[in-house]
Amino acid sequence: MRTRSAILICAVVLLAGPGSAQTTFGIFSPLNPQNISGYQGPFLWDNTQAPSVRYQQVYRNSDFPRMGGTPVLINEVSFDTSAAAINVSLANVQVDLSTTSAQPDGLSTTFSQNVGRDDSIVFSGPLHLQTSGFGAYEAHIFLQHPFYYDPSMGNILLDVRNYQTIAPRLFPFLFLSSDDIGDTSSHAISLDVNATTAQFSGTAALLTRFDGVIVPEPSTLLLFAAGISFWFVIQALRKKGMRLWR
Repeated sequence: MRTRSAILICAVVLLAGPGSAQTTFGIFSPLNPQNISGYQGPFLWDNTQAPSVRYQQVYRNSDFPRMGGTPVLINEVSFDTSAAAINVSLANVQVDLSTTSAQPDGLSTTFSQNVGRDDSIVFSGPLHLQTSGFGAYEAHIFLQHPFYYDPSMGNILLDVRNYQTIAPRLFPFLFLSSDDIGDTSSHAISLDVNATTAQFSGTAALLTRFDGVIVPEPSTLLLFAAGISFWFVIQALRKKGMRLWR
């Protein structure tokens, strides 16, 4: 009887393991900016400045230290804004993420050379950005398709296509940007979404937060799968009337 109880307890523990709670994370990049200014990024240009925008920003993998190289699923990207609240609706935006070998302050002006082989469209369609002006990192993009990112495989590239810019405003909206040379992020931009090369590139980088869940280690997943399999085998044998314990 004790043996039977012990086996059932083990099965319950395995079933409750990784599925009981996911480990979430929030990573800020670039870290500890010293020189901060305002910048439109890919979203806040008005149509008197540019009809559309292609924008890339690279983030060094060293900004993901909490995971110690463990893969993550990114499901949200947020940006910090100035004290003024923003409220903009963009008609058509595409956001891609990929793992890249491109380095901060070393992005190619040819957009395609910065894109990694695992490039994925994580958001596509209308985008509404609204902030109160009182909190940090309030401009959220909730990804339609989470992105699997393994920091040990390279840096991460944000690639934005804004197909239609906003109408002019009396007081322009701005994101907060780090202007530190040698920090962990930089950008390249063209004021034409169909351009294949950037018109400008530089060390300026939007203050960004990545949120998501940490992917369990393979050994944990295997143990979890073994526990589930064991439980189903036991149930199947019991239904057949087989006595497993004396």
